[in-house]
Amino acid sequence: MLKFTPISILSSNYLWLIEHSRSREVWAVDPGDAAPLLVYLKRANKQLAGILITHTHGDHIGGIDDLLRHHSAPVFGPQHPRIPQLTHALEEGSRFALWPDVEVTTLALPGHLPEHLAYILASASDLHLMVGDVLFSCGCGRIFDGTPELLFQSLMRLRGLPDSTRVYCAHEYTLINSRFALNYEPDNRALQDKYAQAKQLTAAGKCTLPSTIASEKACNPFLRCDVPEFCKSADSVLKIQYQTPLQRFTALRSLRDSFSL
Repeated sequence: MLKFTPISILSSNYLWLIEHSRSREVWAVDPGDAAPLLVYLKRANKQLAGILITHTHGDHIGGIDDLLRHHSAPVFGPQHPRIPQLTHALEEGSRFALWPDVEVTTLALPGHLPEHLAYILASASDLHLMVGDVLFSCGCGRIFDGTPELLFQSLMRLRGLPDSTRVYCAHEYTLINSRFALNYEPDNRALQDKYAQAKQLTAAGKCTLPSTIASEKACNPFLRCDVPEFCKSADSVLKIQYQTPLQRFTALRSLRDSFSL
């Protein structure tokens, strides 16, 4: 019934399109660049129903004006001076519908930026999470205007979602993130498999997303900072026995900032 199409934009971003099998209208999530979306809409003979914004970094909002010059559509997102085009201001717990049978609930997830929102789409028995830059496949966002504690709390909220929830991240980072994670939990079989799959998909020029909450709980080091087997392995590699999950998370987040393949 629902189709989620990633459109590659800028250097590593995905602009996600949400389509319904019974509608010619589509919703766009985080349009950092309008041009590829405008081409898609014209070729597919689709109309833009609306825009969902997770946060105010330029690679997520930079295409709004161009889209609105070609399509009259509402803009949903956090209230912020950097989104003057906003028509529907959202906050924690806001509810609305994309289509009559597709309900959306917003989560406020600070840590990357204070205003960051995520969107949970409920359709039939399925849950879909448009998560922006808070959670990545095998990773998490940088701390630009927040604290490690805030970001960690936001990630723990996401970890509590049902395992089957599909996770649509805004960047293609699975390969580098899983390689980073293997440094600290090399014997994790699920992580080994995820890295191998990411290598294969990336080499073929394919998207590695969506992930699932179950996969992230099994593989993502930033969701595993209180899991005994991960703590033992990571602390051994780091040669420090951390006293709290937050301390371990903070150290790993700092190390990830300078990591490259």
